[in-house]
Amino acid sequence: MVAVLAGLASCGPTVPIADSGPSPEGGPGPVADDGAQSGARLKIQWLELEGTRTWNGFYDAALAITCHLRTWADGTTYCSPDGGAQVAYADASCGQAIGRVYRGTSCAPPTPAYVLQYSDGCAYRPAKLYPTQTKIAVTSWYSKGADGTCFGPYAPASYDFYALGAELPPSTLAPVTLGAPFGAGRLGQRDYTSADGMYLPGTVHDAVAGLDCYPTYRYAGATTGTCVPTDAGYLDYFRDPTCTDAALTVPEGCVAPDFAVRYDDYCPTTEGRYFAVGAEVPSPSLYVDGNGTCYPTTAGTDHVFETGRELALAAIHRSHDNSNGRYALIHYDTDGVHLRDTVLYDQEQQSECFLYPLADGTTRCLPNANSVTTFFTDAACTTAIDLMEVYLGEAGCSPPPLTSFALKYVPPAANACGTTYEVHAAMAQYTGAIYANYGSCTPYATDRSALYRVGPAIPMTTFPAAISSHD
Repeated sequence: MVAVLAGLASCGPTVPIADSGPSPEGGPGPVADDGAQSGARLKIQWLELEGTRTWNGFYDAALAITCHLRTWADGTTYCSPDGGAQVAYADASCGQAIGRVYRGTSCAPPTPAYVLQYSDGCAYRPAKLYPTQTKIAVTSWYSKGADGTCFGPYAPASYDFYALGAELPPSTLAPVTLGAPFGAGRLGQRDYTSADGMYLPGTVHDAVAGLDCYPTYRYAGATTGTCVPTDAGYLDYFRDPTCTDAALTVPEGCVAPDFAVRYDDYCPTTEGRYFAVGAEVPSPSLYVDGNGTCYPTTAGTDHVFETGRELALAAIHRSHDNSNGRYALIHYDTDGVHLRDTVLYDQEQQSECFLYPLADGTTRCLPNANSVTTFFTDAACTTAIDLMEVYLGEAGCSPPPLTSFALKYVPPAANACGTTYEVHAAMAQYTGAIYANYGSCTPYATDRSALYRVGPAIPMTTFPAAISSHD
């Protein structure tokens, strides 16, 4: 399963790519950028890599902010401010709202123009909008729980705080509409539009299941995937002591989703199975699967729902485009659906790559990779070794495809914002003794994983920096 996502351009020629997506009116025909176009207010932001460009959120020209599409508590989708600012409280009764922005120990983030307050309870969605004012000093801060309880006090270290102006109506932001699905097959495409003329390919609708879904796949490089329900619960409880009769729990006062997913094993390439959520059932006693052992628990105040019919997921095709340049876009194509993946294909490295904003201010497409962990080769944990760890799962699981690269997280330097990584080539498997230091030096169990040596760090300039712009 894969999840998602400025600087100077590298030297060398650039080759533009033409896409063959649907037109903004939903008709066929080759259209550059899959038909995406900016409006008078909402400007598409682009990241360009040697002639290949992909969208990266929006710029709201009326408010002079960057923004991304989020559905609010009122059900409307707005282009909502970026920045990670959250509402906190300056008093123990949670009556005085203030803005809170994570600062950390090495980086001073920019002052956000706006702060979003998210709804409590069932759906964690933006609900209120405040403008920020001056930075303020606080000795402690508080947070409000879903039931209105005020928690704290908390130490202010690692945060910046701001006074907030009067609440603004959500209509301050640019509203966006998700259109009706078009296409003649089971899967139809739904696209975003705004009143100012913005158009952006959006999501997928499964006409047979009667729901919106998003394409997913098991590992990078996969050419097929499935379209899974956008809004689904998780079947993490069972109604029987053998942990076979899966059940969904829903908090008091919340509405049960139409579908929920379960995983039948701990294999890394296992796809989830999706089921319709059935009727509410009395079930004071529940069970959880703890790594193969079934443990009793209780539902508490949660409501319990039985599992209904299994949903046969729609298959979707996935491939990278033909390109004369280094980078190629990746598209999902089935039943007339033509949507971009959030990753690119690096033809020079022969690897899919993910766009990473880095501490030096650049954004680079780094190869699909397993992570690097620092272990030790001796029982005193004095001789360090960097190894790529690949999770294999239980005995009998099909091993995941090995990546050609490994990615190491590097703690940020003093006064540096953002994240730093090193890219390494994956080498031969390591089979010697290995230890980890989690407060004490202990042997590291590798019964469910394999370890591989890594080569020296590849110069980051090997991966060109993207050019950031907006229309």
